[in-house]
Amino acid sequence: MTTSLPTSLPVICDSCRATGMAGDEAFSAIPDILDFEPVQRRAHSNGWTPEHQRAFIAALAVAGSARQAGRAIGKHAFGAEQLRKARGGKSFSDAWDAAIDLYRDRENQRIHANLVDLQAEHDRRDERGFLAPEPNADFSDADSDSYDREVAEARDRIRMRMAGARRVFLLNIADDPEARAAWELLCGKTDWDAATRFAAQPVEHEPFNCHRPDVQVLGSQGLLAELTGGPDNMAECRQAIAECNDQSPAR
Repeated sequence: MTTSLPTSLPVICDSCRATGMAGDEAFSAIPDILDFEPVQRRAHSNGWTPEHQRAFIAALAVAGSARQAGRAIGKHAFGAEQLRKARGGKSFSDAWDAAIDLYRDRENQRIHANLVDLQAEHDRRDERGFLAPEPNADFSDADSDSYDREVAEARDRIRMRMAGARRVFLLNIADDPEARAAWELLCGKTDWDAATRFAAQPVEHEPFNCHRPDVQVLGSQGLLAELTGGPDNMAECRQAIAECNDQSPAR
């Protein structure tokens, strides 16, 4: 028999940081994944009670990480892994997978929304890349030269971030034939010799467009966090990028 759901389980939205309780309309997907058969454990003070197990699954749906979910409820992820492998753990394991699917769905929706916003801003730019003025905006005191320079610098920063993210990703998949084939199917012919040398690709000089497949792929991998939001997986790569740049021959 499935234990009734706890009525005081707090949840937090990962995109807007709104707080609420499991069962609220805004968090209606959470109770569905909590309706599982908990793994039976002997009762003791540090054990994984049914309430702990459901709290972990709820946190996993928000954080997408077993380690972060365990930390959120004061438990170690190792204990949750043991539950998943234990006799009678199939229901818990299925709930785990459902929680990860829910997290990924929300992440994809968030990335898509951020890219749509970027495209809307792109569509407001003129042929030089300048943003169209807002209605009734007063630029009588604006310094035109300074504004043009700031816009050009911002455009260059976006291009550099895109180039760095693409080089990191291509270097990581350069030795994987299947990943290379999938990339070329989505994004076109790629210079893999340049990729293994962390060198430039011709596409680096093309204007930024959030609907391009390469932008979507890099965003989903957390390599464009400054442009799309979400987890920043480039942080751990910056040292490697700096080392590669130091080793590159002077141009």
